[in-house]
Amino acid sequence: MVDTAYVTPARIERARRRHGITLLGPVVVSPSHQARSKGGFGKSVFTIDWDTRQTCPQGATSRGWGPLNVKGHQYIQVRFDKTTCLACPVRAQCTTSATRPRALTLLPESLHEIRTRNRRDQGIGAWRQRYAIRARIDWKYALRLELLDSGFDHSVLCEFRARLTEQDGAADRLLEVMLERLVQAGLLKAGRRQRTHATHVLAAVRVRGVLMTPAESSSRWRPRCR
Repeated sequence: MVDTAYVTPARIERARRRHGITLLGPVVVSPSHQARSKGGFGKSVFTIDWDTRQTCPQGATSRGWGPLNVKGHQYIQVRFDKTTCLACPVRAQCTTSATRPRALTLLPESLHEIRTRNRRDQGIGAWRQRYAIRARIDWKYALRLELLDSGFDHSVLCEFRARLTEQDGAADRLLEVMLERLVQAGLLKAGRRQRTHATHVLAAVRVRGVLMTPAESSSRWRPRCR
């Protein structure tokens, strides 16, 4: 189980092929403006037929498709007819270009299917329940507990934070000590904003004890080290 930074269709396929394991983690959602905008025609609404041609939401078939190399990575570029696209009544939902037809950039078939399936599955409750286990494993790793350890009640950390807030300045003093230790250990660089719950920080601090515990409880902070 890993976070989004480690999950790509290629890594999922390689983990299964080489090691016989399932790499579980959320795949990045489509960053295209069509997918983000309400009513936009993202890739998911196109009918992808690997044996014939791709069909757009309005029923138009692609003019042609071929290989595309982007920084050493292989893709498939799908193009639609310019005349058909320019005359389309819902063109604004498909592309912002005033003169060019819509084009799609697809991963090779096997990787495209992996990404499509994972994006669909991660919206299902059963998938989220499986992935929720990762948060509990993170805590055990940070506290140097065995994987099968029963752990502790969640209220322990809530009470710890409550005690910090009750004492004037206690939370700030603890944070200063923690950041100073992390900088001394070379895990954080002074003068920069960094994620204190980054994987390399968590892994390195584990061998030094339970210092990461307060950092993980405030994992959404982006402190500026002095």
